[in-house]
Amino acid sequence: MAVLVLEMLDAAASGIVYSQNPLPSQPSSLMVYSVWGLGELLVKGAVTPDRIELARDGESLRVVNNVKASRDSKMVLSRPDLVETVGLDPFEREHHSLSESMALQLAAWSLRLETHFGGPQDVEWCLDKAGNLYVLQSRPLRIEAPAVRACEVLLSDIPNPVLLSGGERAASGIGTGTVFMVSSPSDLKDVPKDSVLVSRTTSPKWAQVIGQVKAVVTDVGSVAGHFASVAREWRVPTLVNTGVATQVIRAGETVTVDADHGIVFAGAVESLSNPACDPNTRPAENPFRRRLRLMLDSISPLHLTDPDSPDFVPEKCETLHDLLRFIHEKAVREMFSLGGKGKGRLRGAGKLVSDIPITLYMLDLGGGVRGRRGKKGIPLENVKNLPLRALWKGLSRPDIVWSSEIRHFDWEEFDRLSGGILSLDSQALASFALLSADYLNINVRFGYHFVVIDTLCRPSPRENYISFRFGGGGADLDGRLRRTAFLGRVLEAQGFETRLQGDTIDATFHKGSPPELEAKLEVLGFLLGFTRLMDMRLNTMEKVDTLVREFLEKARAQEAPG
Repeated sequence: MAVLVLEMLDAAASGIVYSQNPLPSQPSSLMVYSVWGLGELLVKGAVTPDRIELARDGESLRVVNNVKASRDSKMVLSRPDLVETVGLDPFEREHHSLSESMALQLAAWSLRLETHFGGPQDVEWCLDKAGNLYVLQSRPLRIEAPAVRACEVLLSDIPNPVLLSGGERAASGIGTGTVFMVSSPSDLKDVPKDSVLVSRTTSPKWAQVIGQVKAVVTDVGSVAGHFASVAREWRVPTLVNTGVATQVIRAGETVTVDADHGIVFAGAVESLSNPACDPNTRPAENPFRRRLRLMLDSISPLHLTDPDSPDFVPEKCETLHDLLRFIHEKAVREMFSLGGKGKGRLRGAGKLVSDIPITLYMLDLGGGVRGRRGKKGIPLENVKNLPLRALWKGLSRPDIVWSSEIRHFDWEEFDRLSGGILSLDSQALASFALLSADYLNINVRFGYHFVVIDTLCRPSPRENYISFRFGGGGADLDGRLRRTAFLGRVLEAQGFETRLQGDTIDATFHKGSPPELEAKLEVLGFLLGFTRLMDMRLNTMEKVDTLVREFLEKARAQEAPG
């Protein structure tokens, strides 16, 4: 088996070449898109690229249009293992990121690749700081079929007000629906069917809901972004780089998007609602699609949807999707059950010595603890693991009052086992942590609920993450649900992506720097102390609102300098 190693090129500029225009109006033209720095912001739709259009004159090429975009940031390789987004310098703000001579060279290469592969190509490229051009990858480019319209509609005859005019067509067609604003991935779970999605960028994550929307309109982005390719594949009308969509279109209003003409009308335009006016009809059935459908029937359908169902067993896996879902769910549960009931206890674990009345045993996987443990256990100052120190710092805040008469351990297990025969320091009731120099998996038992935090904190932000799970409680279901709602609102305000299911919440935070993760983990520690026994006293949603404001104010006060 081979190991393929690819060098990371320190790009001065990057972009994409389409050997043909993917839109049907000018299929013979070539499009070169470029940005300063690495190309990820272009692919993500986070910035608008410079655009050079070229035409074929026989066997030669000529530039017919050259447009410099307005943007203020780029992604760079700041060190061998770290990329980051920085501002453009004055020269980059004023100049194109690619010369016309280099665009001609890239276009010529794309035509050679088109001939070699036998079809239009989507080519990624970059320019290093020494002035050398590189082709990074070439893949087939999907070309939209020319529109065949059986209706004749003059735009001047449409009585509906025009909300927006301009931008770039990324995918052709006409779509009508109710506007839904998306500002973060957490909004995607609420996108209703047949809506018009409006957002600032064309994030690739928006592809999760592409089958639910009638059209997409964004402030920035380009035809060359990943989401634009998905929109063309799904035949969802998409208008990008409008500059003002999120300012002039209001959530909840009905609009009609005519991507071909770059116009968004208020309301439903009756004259454009005729199916004959919209070229985005679904492709006709053919032998290839029938054969593909037979394959997909054994791959795509998901039957194992409820992990708590008695049918969530290997014997019920009917498709590849079922099998992957079963394996993933069981693996995740196994990870989160570490130190839980029936899993045994960790040999070689040392008890953390702390003023907080939580019994925590730690297993050092290497580099997480310095020195030898004392007679009473491992003092906090001997813990090198930054995530655990940050979490404990949040738990130790002076505005969290710990009663000297209450010990926080697994009360449910204590009740079940012996009604008091076990020592309160027993490993059977304790919380557990696996830790190394930069990794932490901690399972904390707080009375009748549990918390699991899994985090990696390394110098490279792209590797870092925090995974948080909170569930259970001693109150009735309504109290537990209100506490879960409180946690969801606080965590989203802190930049976490959240998923709520009953009285359990899962939250994740990705790609933060070590200081960012340290701050987030300190807030999580504060949150754990703040919410203990909270479900017992949450009797109204108004109380939830009050506590959310109170917590966020205290968290901001802690973050404020001085």
